[in-house]
Amino acid sequence: RVWSAPWSPAVQFKSNNNVNGGSFVGNAANYQAYANQLAGYVVNMKNQYGVNLYALSVQNEPDADVTTYESCNWTAQQIHDFIPYLSSALIASNVGSTKIMLPESQNWTDPQGLRLTTMNDPATASLVGIIANHNYVADNANGDQSTPAAINSYGKALWETEVAKLSGNDSNIGDGLYWAGRAHLFLTAAQVNAFHYWWLCA
Repeated sequence: RVWSAPWSPAVQFKSNNNVNGGSFVGNAANYQAYANQLAGYVVNMKNQYGVNLYALSVQNEPDADVTTYESCNWTAQQIHDFIPYLSSALIASNVGSTKIMLPESQNWTDPQGLRLTTMNDPATASLVGIIANHNYVADNANGDQSTPAAINSYGKALWETEVAKLSGNDSNIGDGLYWAGRAHLFLTAAQVNAFHYWWLCA
């Protein structure tokens, strides 16, 4: 299964006219144009590469305030308002089977509540296929030592979609056992359906 996450919309949809940093400019025209662009990407992956995307994220880490790499901030309301446009665009492009994933917060518990506005509205919640978040912590070089919370998945699939110590390659048995333990805890305590590591192959 292959899924995708955009790191930045095109600059015309952003507040700072730059792929690094900035915020999404939410209005009907932008929602429609960006939804069409993403749906076109899904179609292109299918037609040009033979890849049927299983899922498409709205935005990688919409709560990460960074300017050193491709990124974009979204509010919970913007995500909510965008979902119907994206769903309709996927259906209109005959790729409606691709699941919509959100919010992909940088933190497992989504402290800003980026998923709440969408998931508390039955009209938009029904369009979402996967609840997903990353698992970065303050002392990330040592990794997360806590048991991951069992967050509300609203009856959807629940994925952990990105985590790493970000300290470079480490092939010792201690690190391997650490990651085996993290995967086990996410599968058992948090009850996730998928656990993704960042990154295995660059």
